[in-house]
Amino acid sequence: MTGTRTINWHGETAHLLEGPDGARAHVIPAVGANCIAFSVPIRGGRAHLLSTPTSADVLRGRPTFWGFPILAPYPGRHVTPFRWQGGALNVHVVERPGVMLHGFAARVPWEVIGAGADFVTCALDSESVPNRRDAWPFPFRATATHRVADGQLTLTLEVENRASVPVPHLRSEEHTSE
Repeated sequence: MTGTRTINWHGETAHLLEGPDGARAHVIPAVGANCIAFSVPIRGGRAHLLSTPTSADVLRGRPTFWGFPILAPYPGRHVTPFRWQGGALNVHVVERPGVMLHGFAARVPWEVIGAGADFVTCALDSESVPNRRDAWPFPFRATATHRVADGQLTLTLEVENRASVPVPHLRSEEHTSE
């Protein structure tokens, strides 16, 4: 992996991405491939543009609160059981009874499959996640590429359905009045 640079961040390996313009990002593959820091040079200093946790323990305690978390296989808050294709799916959750919150991808390790000076690509095979069937009944593979260029941080996320059936697309909770 030519050009990639890693650092020790509170006991976790962080990939340090650096653009030619001085933009910098830190990605932690072991905790959801979360980009926990992004900064750009400005007037002789740095503008820090993401909420960075104070330690790896703080990040692990609330991985969807810090940085730029990947919320998969569903973002937002959803009531469980939910209806899909004429049946009810009861997803076991750890957040609170009866509520699915942000999926599990931000809480589990991802594998680094490519890296360079300004990017890192990580993959998550849901079949490698313990008790995945209880958390989400549909297998998938997600690939995330964080890139720093032109003073910007981009995330390209691809998700491949590995189930033999169509998978529900759960959007963030929409508030409606009845």
